[in-house]
Amino acid sequence: MQKDIPHFLDWDRFADRDWERVFAEFAEHGHHEFALYDRWCLLLELDPKFPARLKKLHNCGFGKLVGSHGLFGKQYDLLAFDEEFIPFARKLHIRLIEKLAGEFGITTYTMHPLNDFVYHGSVEDAKRHLERTLTPILEVAEKNRVVIAVENGLQYIDRPDVLPELVRHFASPYLGCCCDTGHLNIFAKRTGKDIMECLDMMYNEVVVAHIHDNDGLSDRHWVAGLGEIDWRRFMPKLARAPRLKSMEDEGIYSELPIPEICARTSKLLEYAALPDPPPTR
Repeated sequence: MQKDIPHFLDWDRFADRDWERVFAEFAEHGHHEFALYDRWCLLLELDPKFPARLKKLHNCGFGKLVGSHGLFGKQYDLLAFDEEFIPFARKLHIRLIEKLAGEFGITTYTMHPLNDFVYHGSVEDAKRHLERTLTPILEVAEKNRVVIAVENGLQYIDRPDVLPELVRHFASPYLGCCCDTGHLNIFAKRTGKDIMECLDMMYNEVVVAHIHDNDGLSDRHWVAGLGEIDWRRFMPKLARAPRLKSMEDEGIYSELPIPEICARTSKLLEYAALPDPPPTR
């Protein structure tokens, strides 16, 4: 059973000089693991001084970086159709995976199929496009023992009952789904389904989970417990997903004090250790 929940943070809340202090405050409350968000990934590529700075933070003794969310947006998403940008985006993802694995020992890399644009193709179109965009990235991920987690969203092509089909098309142990619980809750509300039923749709392919809460209406990215998800019921099931490698706190917009963030995410681990919930009817 997972002993810590890595945290994504809204680092704009903190002055750059305070990063190590933030790690230290989390450590005071028993939390020592963190995940890189896309901004830090971009800085790894664009700022020559940033890799050394991040490595110093990684080795500061208070915490370490254990997961990552790759670049996302219309230029970087796996189903983006900017033909001129695809080769550059592939190379950028590949370089990041190699750097994250080699310099930080990170073993998971989350990617979006699509984020800020509408997809109009069929599932078969998506498979063909992914063969172009994802195959070279996946080959490098396999060599570096990094598992790529493709995140569920709210369009028909990345919803939880379709995304696993795209993942299984590649038949790779280094490719799976990222279960984004906020997106899952909105999908459940929109379709009138139980969130546990929605989890079942992608359950066997979940390798990473991004845990955050909302009101079922908008992607709020609240810390777990501030929204409508029944975490006592949800966590025991999620924690036993057969391919799961990491559950990560993505409640980045709650602006709670660090002690409360730690208390709420520690409670998730308590729930995860409970017996399985009864089957969804």
